[in-house]
Formats: sequence, structure tokens, C-alpha cells
Amino acid sequence: MEEILGNYTAARNIFERWMSWKPLERGWLCYLKFEERMGEAQKHRELMYRFLAEFPRQSTYIKVSKYEQKLKNIPLSR
Repeated sequence: MEEILGNYTAARNIFERWMSWKPLERGWLCYLKFEERMGEAQKHRELMYRFLAEFPRQSTYIKVSKYEQKLKNIPLSR
């Protein structure tokens, strides 16, 4: 709702409180999509690596690698 109203700071605060509850992977993916829609690459990257720290699995590493490839950052994608 906050995103629809254009109150992006409040939306980020809500997501951050949600992340403190240690949600499942789907919750993190929702937050990542939000940051992607906002277009702030640095915040999205930081969140992507927090996601990786929370879920250190092969599938997560692949998602991070594909994200870095999408940004044409080949050294980090390796």
C-alpha cells in the first residue's frame, strides 16, 4: 500500500521490519523485487548480498550471479 501511495521510505521500513522476523525466501524475493522497481542498484546489490548471507544455498548463489551478469559486472558474477 505504501508503494502505491508513493511513500517509498515507509515501504522500505516495513520490509526491513519484516526481514528482522527471518522470513522465508519468498519474503526476501518480494523485497528484492521492490528494490529493483525503485531502480536503486546499490541498495538492490546490498540487499542481494544480505539475502545470500541469510540463505547460503546454490540456488541463491546462482541468483546473485545472474543479477551481477545483468548489470554487466562479470568479475563479481564469477
